Amino acid sequence: QGWLGWGHTGPGVKELQDKLIAVYGPNAVGPAGADSKYGKNTAAAVGKLQKDLGFTGRDVDNIYGPKTHAEWEKAGTTTTPTTGTTGTSTPTPAAAPTPPAGETGSSYKAEKQGKVRKLEG
Repeated sequence: QGWLGWGHTGPGVKELQDKLIAVYGPNAVGPAGADSKYGKNTAAAVGKLQKDLGFTGRDVDNIYGPKTHAEWEKAGTTTTPTTGTTGTSTPTPAAAPTPPAGETGSSYKAEKQGKVRKLEG
């Protein structure tokens, strides 16, 4: 299996960004939205996802790889945005995208925080 990280571009990145937007809201990956470029905002959103999934320490590496993918799929959860939200609507769960092989780029490390809750219904 492949991984996505800092500097990657392409349809795999856009799919990941779309899923992060579905979970965290329209600004999850930055003001440009799903632009198919894995930059600092996408990396930060992946770091938030990793923390929301219970990753700690070095496991919060802002890289969307096999471990992050497996945990997102296994969790069957969605995250609750922690700032800038109003109302009481329940977010729609987003399936974890599969990291593609063959895209180019390098890794990026940072930390973000969040909360996880199971969807009911």
